[in-house]
Amino acid sequence: MAPTLLSNAERSPSVFHLVVDQLERCLPNRERVEIPASGHTVPWENPDAYDKVVLSFMKKH
Repeated sequence: MAPTLLSNAERSPSVFHLVVDQLERCLPNRERVEIPASGHTVPWENPDAYDKVVLSFMKKH
């Protein structure tokens, strides 16, 4: 199965954390990260941290 990056934002609504919890249980080849200092619109609220996480994941896979 293809690698999957799961992400939450530090200030995302709790329902999003629950959804990612379930995805994490179901996906065998996954990596989970939490982006600090951001809400649900991570790429706009903390673009540097978001870009770093995504680029690092892509580089590994």
